Amino acid sequence: MSKKRISGIYKALLTQAGGAAPVAIVLENTLLPDGAAIVWSRNAVGNYKGTLIGAFVVDKTIALADLTASNFTAFNLDLGFTIDVITLVTANQAGASSDSVLAKTSVTIEVFR
Repeated sequence: MSKKRISGIYKALLTQAGGAAPVAIVLENTLLPDGAAIVWSRNAVGNYKGTLIGAFVVDKTIALADLTASNFTAFNLDLGFTIDVITLVTANQAGASSDSVLAKTSVTIEVFR
């Protein structure tokens, strides 16, 4: 059996406040050969999307987020994606969508081709 190799990786620290889009401190980005950046935007309270055309491969993309000690009990994190967009959703302990909970939250996206 041949092993799949990671063909692209994105690592960043995301911070989001109020009604603003998340801001990324990009640590590594090899998702596309030209080094194009993911563009983060806010769709609604606690709902954000990262867009990079053609970067993600259905059934071959893994997205992970690490919760820091300062926000671990404050929210839940759900990551989903399509071929061009990754969606990040945050909620408070009661399950309600919530902004201002991403504080240098580590996000890693790996794409296998």
